[in-house]
Amino acid sequence: MSVILECQPGDSFVCIGEFHACPEGEPFSLDASRKFRIGERLRYVGFRQHQNLKDHAAGWLVVFEAADGKHYAPEGPRGRLTMRFTKLQGCGNDYVYLDCVRGPAPADPAELSRRISDRHFGVGADGLILIGPSDKADVCMRMFNADGSEAEMCGNGVRCVAKYAYDHGLTRRNPLTVETGRGVLTLHLELRGGKVEQATVDMGEPILEAERIPTTLPGPYVPKVAAVPLERVGPRLETASLFPRRINVHFVEVQSQEEATMRTWERGSGITLACGTGACAVAVAGVLAGRTGRKLLAHLPGGDLRLEWSEADNHVYMTGPAVEVFSGEWPDDFV
Repeated sequence: MSVILECQPGDSFVCIGEFHACPEGEPFSLDASRKFRIGERLRYVGFRQHQNLKDHAAGWLVVFEAADGKHYAPEGPRGRLTMRFTKLQGCGNDYVYLDCVRGPAPADPAELSRRISDRHFGVGADGLILIGPSDKADVCMRMFNADGSEAEMCGNGVRCVAKYAYDHGLTRRNPLTVETGRGVLTLHLELRGGKVEQATVDMGEPILEAERIPTTLPGPYVPKVAAVPLERVGPRLETASLFPRRINVHFVEVQSQEEATMRTWERGSGITLACGTGACAVAVAGVLAGRTGRKLLAHLPGGDLRLEWSEADNHVYMTGPAVEVFSGEWPDDFV
């Protein structure tokens, strides 16, 4: 059997089958098993770590408390934890999201990102994002590219983090805050039918000092972005010796002071349908180069983003959609 939970400690369940006792102390090993009858109730306790990391998902088991006051975990291979994931996308920039507030984080998120992002042998995504608890914000996020490398932030991803957190009840605040590798960001949510449809992210002030810009090259400007051989020039620029930490590359075609079209090659993921942080960089670069105004509608292959570099507070604001695609289970053998 698979154990898939969206619940809180103290919730009650009717569980049928053979369970192992879980003695006190962590990590624990499993004691003798007992069978539970139909109708016998168990109280959900949470997750506890098992000492054998090979036999159980990331070393964790879901634990229940029986009427005798003892703790039990599902028996044997049939009771191994199946990892629950949700896929979301913002303008086609798709990631697999794990709820690490209610469940355990994977033992090796970089390896999991490589496996689960594979579009032929995995779920298929631009990467993996972990949603976890935070003592600085409503939730925190960690982002891993499709090649397993960890990045500081993802503009489209943070909107989807906010959508998941609100829609799935991790927080009901609006605006809400997300802790990222680049600090705490505030998001204002636009709701439809009680669920997040799109969000505006306060991306903060742009970084203009060259030595502090590790990841994005907003340009060059080209007459037609569709004609750029992105699959050839993208990886060359990403890994050029000038950029030891590698970069995202964005080619931009300006239609007017208020509108531009862009295509992106992202470090660690390749060609993507959208890049939120890149769109923000394009908006700022357009103002500095005198090509666009402070409000810009950016057309990306996966959809549109609205950007504003505010004169009032010098912050960049990005507004765009966040869409839940589907949820599923990932076998614990691959966690």
